[in-house]
Amino acid sequence: MSRYDQELVSPYNLWLWYYSLKYLNELGLREIEARTLKLSGYLIEGLLDLDLKVDTPIEPEERAGLVSYNTGREELNWQILEACRGRIPMRMNNIFISLRYQGGVGGLRVSCHYFNTKDDLDKLIKVTKEVISK
Repeated sequence: MSRYDQELVSPYNLWLWYYSLKYLNELGLREIEARTLKLSGYLIEGLLDLDLKVDTPIEPEERAGLVSYNTGREELNWQILEACRGRIPMRMNNIFISLRYQGGVGGLRVSCHYFNTKDDLDKLIKVTKEVISK
């Protein structure tokens, strides 16, 4: 350790990291990838059923867990983001997505991870449907 290095890593955090990596290694990269692709595919199907534009490739071999979609109207995209985050009064959905735009191009982005469930994605699809149906 350098005399200029002022960081201290607690042993507790190192053990947590160790057991997290051990767990992920036991699952295996193939299992994690397969589940992530299954979840992202499930989400894409749900979004396409709502007639939304999905920018993420449909084919599993061309995508990962990141799904980008767009309503075609920037204001609706913002409303979905706000509804997901629970900033609309009396609603706490706690769905964490992001809205990315650059040069007028972009949309909503969802990161599907191994630990997500279909219920999580159903919740997002439901909120999206509620907003676009208004």
